[in-house]
Amino acid sequence: MSGPDSLDDLVAGLGGRPCLIAHVGATQDPLVAARAAAGFGEVVLAVGPEGGWTDAEVTTLTAAGAQAVSLGASVLRTEHAAVVLAAVVGAGLGRMSG
Repeated sequence: MSGPDSLDDLVAGLGGRPCLIAHVGATQDPLVAARAAAGFGEVVLAVGPEGGWTDAEVTTLTAAGAQAVSLGASVLRTEHAAVVLAAVVGAGLGRMSG
């Protein structure tokens, strides 16, 4: 876990790894995206600053291979979105079971 990083650092650090970004305008289910990325061994999770990602940032990230995922209808604070995204992805990948 790391951060905060600049957008350029995030994109440069992906190195072909799948990346899921929490985005208010997204419709992709994070569980579906996490399961699709499960074979990579490592998934990069990213949340934007307070106020969310800008359209330009989302475009840059998706052009680099990231997938924008929804955390539901509620808008969460950045620190809460990070925990929720990590928990959802961890559960989706089976990392929360004994």
